[in-house]
Amino acid sequence: MSEIKQSSTNFSNKLALSEECSEAYAANIIGGQWTLVICS
Repeated sequence: MSEIKQSSTNFSNKLALSEECSEAYAANIIGGQWTLVICS
């Protein structure tokens, strides 16, 4: 999977969510934006 550009809105949103939500942080480590949806 390719890396997200650090200047993108998607990267900023993931970073903000990771700081606020431990589940989002874990999902980012596991990889894949659909991890939380699948695990719910």
